Amino acid sequence: MSRGRVTSALGATFRVGLGDASEVEVRPLGALRHARQEILVGDWVEVDGGRLISVLPRRNRLLRPRVANVDVVILLTTKKDPPLSDLDVARRLVAITLTGATPLLVLAKADLLSAGQRREFRATYRQAAAVVELSSREGTGLEAIGAAISGHVAVLAGASGVGKSTLFSRLTGQPARTGGLSAAGRGRHTTRWANLVPVAGGYLVDTPGFEALTLEINAPSQLAASFPDWQSLPGCRFGDCSHRTEPDCQVREAVESGRVSRVRYESYLALYREVAEA
Repeated sequence: MSRGRVTSALGATFRVGLGDASEVEVRPLGALRHARQEILVGDWVEVDGGRLISVLPRRNRLLRPRVANVDVVILLTTKKDPPLSDLDVARRLVAITLTGATPLLVLAKADLLSAGQRREFRATYRQAAAVVELSSREGTGLEAIGAAISGHVAVLAGASGVGKSTLFSRLTGQPARTGGLSAAGRGRHTTRWANLVPVAGGYLVDTPGFEALTLEINAPSQLAASFPDWQSLPGCRFGDCSHRTEPDCQVREAVESGRVSRVRYESYLALYREVAEA
């Protein structure tokens, strides 16, 4: 019996990548089918010959794309074309954090910006995530993104028009499998299943479209814990500080002194209102 990761699925047939870099085609045991065991691309499984014996516990599970055990979410954004929405970036970063995956924030089309604009972006987000500047004209960023994928399963995320499909093609040499836009304006994938495409010693999911537009948060305190920007600060006076109006709030003091980005803090306040009113 061997352990491997599901790399693709077609109906009830799955391909599993093994530790020796080989792949086997397997079908689940009848007991798994009768139990309606969900098997996703990205799942770690045990196989024996052509049989899939068991599905091992997951670290996370995404619905769009349908994939399990994602390690890294590469979040693309632009300063312009389309214009930057700091609130949208904050919402997506929180949603990524809630999955347990590590975000990599990529400033796409960086060559369209001045040196000052690029410094401003890095200063705003340096405490929120690792930041990579991507520029086709300058030939920068692709190597750093590949290094982040190495040894991991990664998926692309970002608003429409930021260049997810282009980046996927540059990393893999393959076209991204995306469909047109639905009536709601969201990308529609041409197939039900994702595949894992080998990239730089890791895998990239071949259906860009990680949706991080709504936050499933049970309490505002969960939101505050999802902002790494101030996790290293000394504790506030009150253990349940919301970082809004309480006295002796270390986060607000850090914002005023410039140690924490005011842009990020204002995004936090906007998201806090959304969560509190939900």
